[in-house]
Amino acid sequence: EAEGEGGAAAAAARPVASASHMAAALRACSRDRRWGEAVALARALPPSAVEADPFLARLVLTAAAAAGDVTLASEIVTRRLPARGARAAGAADYAELLQAARKAGAAGAARRAWSALLAAGLRPDEQCYAHIVGALLEASARAASGEEEEALEAA
Repeated sequence: EAEGEGGAAAAAARPVASASHMAAALRACSRDRRWGEAVALARALPPSAVEADPFLARLVLTAAAAAGDVTLASEIVTRRLPARGARAAGAADYAELLQAARKAGAAGAARRAWSALLAAGLRPDEQCYAHIVGALLEASARAASGEEEEALEAA
């Protein structure tokens, strides 16, 4: 697996011929659930490429959520989606951000995403509720077990 990750890092370092090639590579990584490699590829993209292509933005957000990469997911939801002008981030996008926070074990990030969702005037869907509750319950369980003293504190 380390060899595969190195291959993704090397591929990410090379310029990609087009957004469609990058989308195909991201789909392949997603199909095989190789989230770390998908995120490495996504990070190699210039922000303007993601801002210009809603489909590519969605692929990157899905990969970031599945990998638990809160930073990349947050960047997509708060900066790149609104920058493309087609539409602001919706509840489904925030659900992906909440999923990333849950996978990362970041209760503070989940709380911030929830607050941003509500501040945007959006109505949380079932996925949003599932991820925020999951993130807070998992943080509470870690705190109760002593695994993480500040699991419930907002970072």
